[in-house]
Amino acid sequence: MTPHHSAQAKYRQESEHPKQSTPSAIHPSVYTWPMSRLSPELEDALRVGTLVVTANPRAARWLRYEYAMRMRETGRQAWKTPPIHDWNAWLDTLVRDHAPPDAPLILTPLQEEQLWLRVQQQDEELAVVSPASLGSLAAGAYALLSSYEAHASRNYSWDQLDAAHFRQWAAAFDHECDTRNWLSASRLESWLAEVISTSNFPLPEEILLVGFDRVTPAQRSLLDAIARHSSRIAHPASLKRHQQPQLIRAADLREEITLCAQWLRQQLASSGAGVTPRIGVVTPALESVRPEIDRIFRQILAPESSDITAPARGLPFEFSLGQPLASVPIIRAALLLLRWLVAPLAEEELTWLLLSGFLTTNDAETLTAARLDADLRANASLSMEIGLSGFLARIPERMTAAHPLALRIAQLRTVAEANGVNSEERHPPSRWAEIVPLLLRQTGFPGGRAADAVRYQALARWDRLLDDLALLDYDGRELSFFGFLTVLERHATGTLFALESHDAPVQVMGALEASGQSFDALWFLGLDDSNWPLRGSTHPLLPPAVQIHAGMPHATPALDLELSRAITLSLASSAPAVVFSCAQRNRDGDLRPSPLLAAVAPELRFLTASEWRAENALSPVAAAPFVVEEIPDPTGILPWPVERSAGGADVLRDQAACPFRAFATRRLHARELNHSEWGLTAAERGNLLHTVLEAIWSPDHGRLHTLNDLLAVQRENRLSALVEETIADVFLKHPSTAPFYAPDEDGYIPDEWTRAYLDSEQRRLTRQLIDWLRYESTRAPFEVIATEEKLIDVHVGDLRLNLRGDRVDQLSGYRNLLIDYKTGLVSVADWRPPRPADPQLPLYAAFGNIDDICGVVFARIRAGESGFLGQVEDAKSLLLPDLAATSALVKYPYTDVVREEWTTALLDLAAGFLRGDAMVDPKNGASTCQHCPLPTLCRVAETRVLAQPEDSNDGDLE
Repeated sequence: MTPHHSAQAKYRQESEHPKQSTPSAIHPSVYTWPMSRLSPELEDALRVGTLVVTANPRAARWLRYEYAMRMRETGRQAWKTPPIHDWNAWLDTLVRDHAPPDAPLILTPLQEEQLWLRVQQQDEELAVVSPASLGSLAAGAYALLSSYEAHASRNYSWDQLDAAHFRQWAAAFDHECDTRNWLSASRLESWLAEVISTSNFPLPEEILLVGFDRVTPAQRSLLDAIARHSSRIAHPASLKRHQQPQLIRAADLREEITLCAQWLRQQLASSGAGVTPRIGVVTPALESVRPEIDRIFRQILAPESSDITAPARGLPFEFSLGQPLASVPIIRAALLLLRWLVAPLAEEELTWLLLSGFLTTNDAETLTAARLDADLRANASLSMEIGLSGFLARIPERMTAAHPLALRIAQLRTVAEANGVNSEERHPPSRWAEIVPLLLRQTGFPGGRAADAVRYQALARWDRLLDDLALLDYDGRELSFFGFLTVLERHATGTLFALESHDAPVQVMGALEASGQSFDALWFLGLDDSNWPLRGSTHPLLPPAVQIHAGMPHATPALDLELSRAITLSLASSAPAVVFSCAQRNRDGDLRPSPLLAAVAPELRFLTASEWRAENALSPVAAAPFVVEEIPDPTGILPWPVERSAGGADVLRDQAACPFRAFATRRLHARELNHSEWGLTAAERGNLLHTVLEAIWSPDHGRLHTLNDLLAVQRENRLSALVEETIADVFLKHPSTAPFYAPDEDGYIPDEWTRAYLDSEQRRLTRQLIDWLRYESTRAPFEVIATEEKLIDVHVGDLRLNLRGDRVDQLSGYRNLLIDYKTGLVSVADWRPPRPADPQLPLYAAFGNIDDICGVVFARIRAGESGFLGQVEDAKSLLLPDLAATSALVKYPYTDVVREEWTTALLDLAAGFLRGDAMVDPKNGASTCQHCPLPTLCRVAETRVLAQPEDSNDGDLE
């Protein structure tokens, strides 16, 4: 084998099967281990050096670990490492150590994926939306044909359109590999079988296979070739079942997992001092139920892990299932930073990156970065994304000079430009793989966070990932940095990362991963007919007839049933104590036990949760009590200074919704983090509408003043022109839109999308206001005497407020009507004492120092729903002469009694705020908390149960 072939084989082995910690390194004084879980046959085979090949890496690691523990038990200080490999690692060893000099280059998974992409792009008859996904599908279809020795079926035409295209790609793929002496890893078994049959290939005298619930035809051909070469292939004898498994049927998944956790706690407690058992928890749907398992297991097995002040300790359980490398925080930070060089980041991505701690060297820098992020959010534009150059341009000069992070990011841009990152410059992948670490170092990555096992192992896997991409030089290709980054992100997303096992006593794994292992006890979760037996669909790029004939996975229900039955029987014999469980129902309805349970428990006698607890002396797990964290305050509650304004009407709105919200926002200055939207926010749209209406009705400089003015404009057909001119003038000058209508001093020209969007907003607002003014023209006579008026010296009891009224109209008899513009959904029921949800207009009426008030109304300006809502003394004569007698404006007038009720309620709310009432008391339970920006501060979710929302759909005032 050439050096390049050897390096690739070694790399493949290390990247797919990382080195595990050496079991014999465990200090003998720490634990007293239980007796070996190895069968005598397997233990004897390992002792004499028989080659053991397992079906998966987890089983291989377990065997190495168990054998090491057995040697410890017998008093051995040193021993020869037994030859234990999982199947793929064993194939790599054969290629690395014994392949002939002219052996082909074994393609890595990424190399093969890129070759499939290139072959697919040569098919001019097929338009592909996601080439990368289709390339992965093609590689999977080719691997199935290889594993089940079904490539001969490609000699016949395939009628299915996608399958016919794949057949062409496969032919081109084979031609490319034959021409360049490459070999797909999926054909390694077949190639090795041929080499062994035609050459003097060194093989051991005996090979022991462990955990093979299913052997593919390609594996069988290789094993047959080895057997003909005089090697003996053996399987360890099946373990005898210790006892019939116990069957439990819980009410739902949560109860099922809780029962399992209680049982685990009992098993761990009864194992004896210094003895660490090995308990398996197996489930066929681990990925979907992992969060629930983790939460309940922590609560019951390690409640101390929820204490953030406690030192970190290893959990008594661990999961076999990894997560995408791209989702590991430190790797996500690296990928975001690299993408920022060539594309803008979404607002939430930039916030996460700045606050992650991977770009800052200490806590002070991270705090400054947080302030910078808050400043950028406070100055939101029409875009939800920000590029690297735009970010640097928006940082204040004083901060750029003083903030080391800003300097490092500026240096990153300089280095990136010097290396052709932002251009179409193309390099071999290995060159970009060398540049990536250089770019990351410019920002101080990975920051000043304390190193831990996750960071160390994730960075090691990241380095191997870059090495993997460097091997794409194999075909002489060159890529732009953007193209290289696309491959890097996709490969990081498709690469699973799992921390090295810390040999926790409880191992949580999928059904296929448990093959070949033994346990002291085992619980099989989720054995209902929706999860077990295994289910799946046929491969979309292969004809179903080909898959059925070859016996491929999921080709027929019978094949899945056969494999699931074998796994079930194997697990039933893998431990002295075995429990199988299922749930009676899930959110979609009732569930039935898996039919495969009859294979291990013919009587099918299920225990309920209560029966199981009683039989095993387990007490029910009560819900954890809600404990309020008390922080002593030696100063006592400080009253609000009467000379200080508490703001506007929002303070009483918050006090009514939940006293804690008012306390936190005014006294603790807690604020919701501002976020941008595509286009104008609802608040910006509301501000524009208020500004336009002020320009139309202002007593000082408005275009209209009275009803007669409005009617005259209508008679002269000037209403549309008046509204259009006013809106155009406001948009040209308003802070949220003005920058996008005129270039600035530096020649900034807004993009076409933004201009087109704002033009459409002008047209929308024009239609709304024309309809509204036509509606107002049906009113009784009025004159606008104030718009956006500051209300002077407003005091609610001793609470000082700053208020501003949208509009005050003077009606007949010199009576005043208060109007508040609203564009959203509003309800007069929100004024209802004792805790009015929207106290603004009642506050203006009761304490706004406006004389001769005859009513307060919302002016709801909303497409198809415009109109007045509120309470007026005599709405037919003062507001709308055409009102029906059944209208809420007529049925529920504004009276002195109503005003007194509002006054009492507002005084009570003001008094509560002044004395420092900070009770977490949401008015309408969960509905009040739904849109609150402070859930992590008040931690109301920890109470588990919120009061049901009050029925606010009475509509009796509307």
